[in-house]
Amino acid sequence: MRDGRTPLKLLIILALMWSASPAAIGQSQSEYSQITRVSGTRCQCGRWTCLDCQQQRLCEPCAPSQLTPQFGLPGTVLAPPVQPSPPGSTGSGSQSLSDSGRSPSDMAASPDSPNLSGESNNSSLAQPSTGPNTTDLFAANLGRGSEGAFGSSLRGATTPEMMGDFFGPGGSTSILIRDYEPLTQTVPNAGYALGRMKLAENSSPIPRDRIFFNYSHFTGVPLASQPISVNRYSPGFEKTFWDGLCSFEVRTPFGSSIDNDILTNGLTSDNQFQFGNMFFSLKGVLIHRENWLVTAGSSLLVPTAQDTRVIDPATREEYLRIDNESTHIMPFIGGAFIPSERLFAQWMVQCDIDANGNPVIATENSVQRQIGTLQDFTLLYTDLSIGYWLYQATGSQRRTVTGIAPVAELHYNRSLTSADSITDTSNQINQVITDFDNVNIQVGLIFNIRNNSRLGFGYATPLGNSFDRVFDKEFRVTLNRYY
Repeated sequence: MRDGRTPLKLLIILALMWSASPAAIGQSQSEYSQITRVSGTRCQCGRWTCLDCQQQRLCEPCAPSQLTPQFGLPGTVLAPPVQPSPPGSTGSGSQSLSDSGRSPSDMAASPDSPNLSGESNNSSLAQPSTGPNTTDLFAANLGRGSEGAFGSSLRGATTPEMMGDFFGPGGSTSILIRDYEPLTQTVPNAGYALGRMKLAENSSPIPRDRIFFNYSHFTGVPLASQPISVNRYSPGFEKTFWDGLCSFEVRTPFGSSIDNDILTNGLTSDNQFQFGNMFFSLKGVLIHRENWLVTAGSSLLVPTAQDTRVIDPATREEYLRIDNESTHIMPFIGGAFIPSERLFAQWMVQCDIDANGNPVIATENSVQRQIGTLQDFTLLYTDLSIGYWLYQATGSQRRTVTGIAPVAELHYNRSLTSADSITDTSNQINQVITDFDNVNIQVGLIFNIRNNSRLGFGYATPLGNSFDRVFDKEFRVTLNRYY
C-alpha cells in the first residue's frame, strides 16, 4: 500500500507544477517587460539635460502634466511611455526626468515615492540608469546636431575656439648677392605671402562638427622694402567621427598680399590676390574627466601656393626662383579645462617641422640650376586662452545673442633651429632673422548666436620691437556654424 501511494503523490506534484507554470511564466514575462520599460524609456527630448537651459529638467515639449508615473516591480517606479521623437531629434538610450528633475531610479529611492509592495524603499532595487553621467561635464551627452550642441556630443563644446595670433617669420628680409654686387631685396619664402598657419587659430582642442570662416587683417608686415598690409581669409570645415571623439579639419586660405613676382627695383605690387598653402589637421581625445580633457594629433601644411620669383623689371628675366615644395608636419597636444559653467581655459603646444624644404633655382645666361634648398625654421608654438561667460541665456529664452564671453590669449612662438642660408659662387641668400623668438597677446569678444553659431572679434599685437616682430597689429574676425 505504501508503495502504491508513492506514484500517486508524484502524479499530484507534477500536475500542480504543470498548472502553476503558465502563471509563473507570465509573471516572469511581465517582470521582464517592466524591466525593459524601465531601462528603455526616455524623455521625448531624448536627453537627460535640457540643452536650452543646461539644467536637469525637461524641455518644453515634455510638460510635467504629460508624465504619469507607472508602477511595476517592488521598489521601482516605471518611466512614462516612450514619446515619438520629432524628425532630426538626437540622443537615444536616455531616460526622462520628472518635473523636479529626478530620474526614475531617484524616485524609486526617494522616501516619498509610492511603494505598492508595502515594503520600505531600497535604492538597491532601482534599475540602473542607462543615461549618461550628468556629473561628468565632458561625458554628458547633449544630443549631437540639436540646438545648443555646438557641434559636439561633449559638454566641452560650450568652450569657444581660440582666436589665434600668427603670421610667421616667412616674410623676413633676405639679401641677394649677384656677381658680387650686393642687392638688398625682400624675398619672401615660397608660399608665405599670406604667412604661416598653426592649429590654434579659430580652433579648439575639442573635436566638433562645424563650418567656419576666418578673416585676419595684418599691418606692418615686412614682406617688401616697406611694410605692407595683408588680408587673409581662411574658410574651412571640421568633421567629427568615432562617436565625436576625433575630427578632421581643412582650411583653404586666400587673400591679398605682395605679388609672387618680386621686382628688383622695389616696385612690386602689394595688393595681389594669393592662394595660400592648404592646411589639414587630425585630432582625437586622449582622456576626458569631469571638467577637463586632453587631445592630440597632427596638422599638415601642403604646398598649394605659387612659387616666389625675383624678376628684372626691364627685361622680365628671372634671376631667382624659390619653388614651393615644402611640406610641414605639425604634431600637437592640447587640452581644455572648465571649472564652472562660466569659466573656461584651453591650451595647445605644437611643433612645426619643414619636412623637405624649398629648392632655390638660379638663372644665369638663360641656364637654370639649383643652388640649394632653403629650409624653414622648425618652430614651437605654445598657446593659452582664458575666458568667462559674462552672459548666458537661460530657460526657454529665445534670443539672437545667447552668450557673451571676453577672452584673453598669450601666444609664444619660438624657433628650435637657426635660419637657413644658401651660398654659391655668384649667389647668396641670408635671412636677417636668425633666431625667432616671438610673443603675441590677443584679446577678443565671443558671441553665441542662437546656440548654433559663434561670432568672434579679436585684436592681437606682438610684445617687443625686435626683428621678431613680424606684424604690428592684427584685427581678426571668426565665424563658426555648428551642425
